[in-house]
Amino acid sequence: MPVDYRNYPPDWKQISLARRETAGWKCEFCGVPHNAVGYRTAAGEFVKIASSPEEAGHAADIAELDGLKVITIILTVAHLNHDTADNRPENLRALCQRCHNRHDQPHRQRNAATTRRRKRIATGQLELI
Repeated sequence: MPVDYRNYPPDWKQISLARRETAGWKCEFCGVPHNAVGYRTAAGEFVKIASSPEEAGHAADIAELDGLKVITIILTVAHLNHDTADNRPENLRALCQRCHNRHDQPHRQRNAATTRRRKRIATGQLELI
């Protein structure tokens, strides 16, 4: 999901970089390293086949031939309380895409429900209780 930087402070890129450096360029929830290339098992465990996309080469080709979806891990920075204005270090975590999406899922579901409710009201639909 693309980032809308209008919702972040002007120095967000520096804040984000500092957090990823503090985390040692690893996901602070699952420990997978930034830029690692590999695949996830059915249980969600990451299996690294290379330390960078440049090193992946033949190993990635073999994994894809075996029907595995080869991915490159990209670290992002999450706000634990979902407030993009709250950039205190204790509210920020460097997370891989999977962990960031899992952290944000309940928040997104609540927002989606609120949006659906607001649209129903705006169009005059009655809400079933």
